[in-house]
Amino acid sequence: MGEFHIIIDPNGNINRLKNPAVWKAYERKLVKAITEAGKELIQETAESMFKNPTGAMANAWSTAFDEGTNIGYIKNSKSYAYFLNKGVKRQQMTWLLKVGTRQYTAFSKAWKHYGPLAGGAPTTFWARIPIPIKKGGGKAIFRRATEKGMAEGKWMHPGIRPMRFVEWGLSRLKYERLPDIARDVSISLIMDRN
Repeated sequence: MGEFHIIIDPNGNINRLKNPAVWKAYERKLVKAITEAGKELIQETAESMFKNPTGAMANAWSTAFDEGTNIGYIKNSKSYAYFLNKGVKRQQMTWLLKVGTRQYTAFSKAWKHYGPLAGGAPTTFWARIPIPIKKGGGKAIFRRATEKGMAEGKWMHPGIRPMRFVEWGLSRLKYERLPDIARDVSISLIMDRN
């Protein structure tokens, strides 16, 4: 869902090397290292914002690298991570009216002599699938959203304040790790050439 691009400008913070082949190798390694470090910092920052982290946010991010354009991508594979980062406004949950319907079959005791021995003639009707609402103590109750309830102002989502862990993680990358990453990549490139 949300994609964040990290682009290294060859004319910006990094001095161009004399040999173009060495420069390309350096640039490629640097972008890969920055992309991986950015993913790790976003994961760390996101997990640190929860009282009881479950590790789900660590599994929500992946990286990709495009060799042709030399762009690193940090991709978000879980929609909840996007909404936790950006936040959600308080709103009525009208999408609950679009919840699928299901066919139910009920047996009427009044029509006992018409139906099977189990309890009467079957009656078929369609209804919205119930919505589970979790209560304290591990219990759940089931409710159905209706047009009448929506008209009365019920079924309001309270909203979620933006957590901005992507922005925090990328600023940590910029101010804490970038100089170390550039130094480590240049050292590894020198070691590879020897």
